[in-house]
Parts: sequence; structure tokens; C-alpha cells
Amino acid sequence: MKILKFLAKPFLWIEGRWSRRSKWFKRLVVILVVVPSCFVVICTLLVTVIDTAYAIYKDYVPYVCGEKPVSERLELHYYSDGAKRLYDKQKKKYIMDDVCWVSNVSDDDTLAVIAFPGKRGYINVHTAEMAIDLQYKSAWVFSEGLAAVRNQEGKVGFINNKNEVVIPFKFDAKNAGITTPYVFKSGYSFMSDSVGHLGIIDREGNWVVEPAYDYIEPYLVDGFRLVIKDGRYGLLDSASNVVYEPIYQSILLEEDQDRITLITDTAGCIVDYSGKVVVPFLCDDVTPLGYPVSITEEDGYHHIEYNVSDYAKYRLNYYYGLLNAKTGKIITPAIYGYIEMISPTLFSVTIRYTGEILIDTKGNVVK
Repeated sequence: MKILKFLAKPFLWIEGRWSRRSKWFKRLVVILVVVPSCFVVICTLLVTVIDTAYAIYKDYVPYVCGEKPVSERLELHYYSDGAKRLYDKQKKKYIMDDVCWVSNVSDDDTLAVIAFPGKRGYINVHTAEMAIDLQYKSAWVFSEGLAAVRNQEGKVGFINNKNEVVIPFKFDAKNAGITTPYVFKSGYSFMSDSVGHLGIIDREGNWVVEPAYDYIEPYLVDGFRLVIKDGRYGLLDSASNVVYEPIYQSILLEEDQDRITLITDTAGCIVDYSGKVVVPFLCDDVTPLGYPVSITEEDGYHHIEYNVSDYAKYRLNYYYGLLNAKTGKIITPAIYGYIEMISPTLFSVTIRYTGEILIDTKGNVVK
């Protein structure tokens, strides 16, 4: 204890002196001594952290963390530091650095798109030589002997494998440049206008289908091509003629049965490929309706007795319509959020924007 008291004497002397000093003196000491000391400590820690990080970085050697086969000869190597380099397996060396990406190539083609920051060209995947120099802002894969490219003025045209312009640079092609497949199939290619609407052009660059759609299915299914406009589905035939206008909420091609399911907001049907109606009415569910005839109370609970009617509600696209369950005749389209039968001739229904209303057995609104 005596040793502890002896060691504590200097600190007690300092504490006593400090407690008798004025408020301003204490603040001055903090400003002149404590703050600079803290600043020095923080700076020392920062310098230590930076030196350590630099030492780690200086000794870091990037390594190949992924590979993408381009052809039997070429591979795109992905490095751990984010770099991409093109490797020639025949020469066993890297032939290009700072590559952004290289496209896939079909079995019957030899040229792949090779992309560098802000410029695109084409490389022969078999000889590893540049076939078309890096001169385009955007480029797409070759198909049926042609490839879509975007020049420095922002226009899209088509070239052949000799870099000769076959279809002039006249298309604005303002929608999603990478995702839109500007490639020819059976003599036709998609193209978009200055506002991003999609159409179809032929090999002369003429509009076969005017640009009016938000989406066009790249592939034909049994001779039909799906299109979308303003969220609605339609169908074109193989000659790009409109078979069904884009007014449907969904269209399903049943290839195994050669028929098409057409669904609108309020109705659905099935037609064959010639347009003949096979199933005139479709719905998700049918529920019989009944109306209350008596209410009794037992053990504190109300019991409602219902009479089953000749009517039913059907559901389509989350909305309900009314039908005659005996004849199958549709009375109303599926436009109601809810239907409840309240008497032999009246139904309580809810409809968007108008709330609850009453309709009769013919679908007429009862006021």
C-alpha cells in the first residue's frame, strides 16, 4: 500500500494543481497540447495503413479466374483484377489486352465481334487476325452474310464480311442496342426507329413491318411471331402479316395441338391455326351462386340457409363475370372484383372506380 501511495503522489499533485486552474487555462491546454497530439496519432495511423495497403498491392500478382472459349484457337481470359485478355492457344501467348468482350460465333461463321472501350470490330476466330478494324461504335454478330453496325454518327447499317456497306447507314435504332437482335433470319431482321419502336426490314433495308411494336419475338413458332405493343400481345405470320392485333392480355401457342389460346381482359377462347374457334369460352374458375332464404340463431351464432340458383360466377384474370350455369351463356364480361347473389334476381357486385352496385339476371344495372 505504501508503494502505491508513493507512486500516486505525482498524479495527485498534478490533479490538485489542475483543479485550481481557471476554465480558460484548461481550454488553452486542450487546444495547444491535446488536439495536436490526437492529430499526430491519427496521421501516424493513416500513414501506417496506407503503407501496409501499398505493400500488399505492390506484391499482388493478378491471376486468371475465368475463361470463355471463343473458338478452338481463341480464349478470353478473365483476371482477378478485372482485366480481360485474348489468348491464342496455337501460339500460346496473349494477342490482345484490355478487351471488353468477344461475341459468340455460330458453327458456320468465322467472324466474331470484339469490343474495346468505345470501339468495335471483327476478328477471325480461326486465324486470330482482325478481319474488320476497330471502327464502329456498336456491332452485332453476322447472320446470313450480313452484320449490323453503328457508325460514329450513330446510324445503323449492315455490312458484309469484306466491310462493304450493303444496307446504308439510315436507321436510328434508338432502343436497347445490345439486347435487340439486329440479325437476319430467313431474309428479315428487326430494326427500331428513333423512338425505340421495333419493326422488320428485308435485305434491301425496306420496312416490311412498320416500327410500331415494343417487342417482336426473334423466332417463329409454327409460322407465327409474337409481338407486344403497349403491354398487349398480338401475332404475325411468317410473311409478317398481322394475324391477331395486339389487343390480348396473353397469347399461348399450343404447338402439339395446333391451336392458340387468346385471353383478353374480360374473355378467353381457343382457336385453331386457321382461326376457327375450337373452345368459345375460357375461364380460370367457376363457382355456383346461391341466395339467402332464412337466418336462424343457434348458440349465439347466425346460420344462413341458401338456395342454389341457376347462376354462377366465373373468374378470369383475377376478375369475375356472371354466367347462366344451366345454359352456359355468358351474361357479363369478367369486369367485377366481387359478385354476391342477394336475391333470386339481384346480384351485388363491385367494379373499379364505381364501388358497389346491383345488377339483375341480364347484367343490367339496377338503380
